[in-house]
Amino acid sequence: MPDARPVGTKIHITVQLAEPPREIKVSGIIVHCNTAENINPQFAAKAGILLTVSGPDWQELCAQLAVVPVK
Repeated sequence: MPDARPVGTKIHITVQLAEPPREIKVSGIIVHCNTAENINPQFAAKAGILLTVSGPDWQELCAQLAVVPVK
């Protein structure tokens, strides 16, 4: 996120994946926001988001990531 948004802001996110090519859309509410120092200013804001809308495609991605070994 380029800018910090206030807690309570509704947000819609599109996650674009390369392999296989697809888009996953989720929505939520910002519950925490912080600015990271010493990082590219374009991506300096970090946010905690409580997801309020997600579909089976998001759950499938989470399940796939849960079994990927950490390098």
